[in-house]
Amino acid sequence: AVTGTVSMQGRSTRAGVLFTLAGNFGFGPYTAFSTNTLGSNVSFANLASGLYAITVEQARYLDITIAHGATINLTTLQAIAALELKAGDANDNNYIDGGDASIVGTYYGTGTIADQADVNFDNKVNIQDLAIVGGNFDLQSADPSADFYAYGIWMK
Repeated sequence: AVTGTVSMQGRSTRAGVLFTLAGNFGFGPYTAFSTNTLGSNVSFANLASGLYAITVEQARYLDITIAHGATINLTTLQAIAALELKAGDANDNNYIDGGDASIVGTYYGTGTIADQADVNFDNKVNIQDLAIVGGNFDLQSADPSADFYAYGIWMK
């Protein structure tokens, strides 16, 4: 079994994040959704040993995409390092920019809930959504110039 922990910025729930493992030796893809549990909240069972590409997807959050080249070697590792997904990607293009700010700004304080504009899933488009977009402005998922640490390895 392989386990891991994921949380989402701006949300208390941890459920619903899609993890995918795809082996470069003909196994997979295997998928699992995170549960609303503190601590380890994603689990895969009965996987063959080997190297797997790993992706993580959640609407309105920056994803870990195949472009990151993230892998996990199940020959030596049985746990996925803890991960916090960054919120604010209202248009789900894996880049938090003016387009996302425009979506949130359009629905801000109107009482109308547009799924995309409610970046933290609290059923309101308010200052929290705007603060998340502003705080994460210019972050992107597949930034080849940015190093980050996830899943026990450094990635570009």
